[in-house]
Amino acid sequence: MWEHVRITVFGATSTTGRVFLEAAERAGHRTTAFVRDPAPAKHAAQRGGPR
Repeated sequence: MWEHVRITVFGATSTTGRVFLEAAERAGHRTTAFVRDPAPAKHAAQRGGPR
């Protein structure tokens, strides 16, 4: 159906959100993460995780 899609995840620094974003990025999808606390998201982006 769709090879690559753009995915937005709310609550992306939770355990489930992180796992989902990492899997989506490995599959070649573009991701956007919305979070309440930017500190964990900044840490994830620095290590190459969800952006």
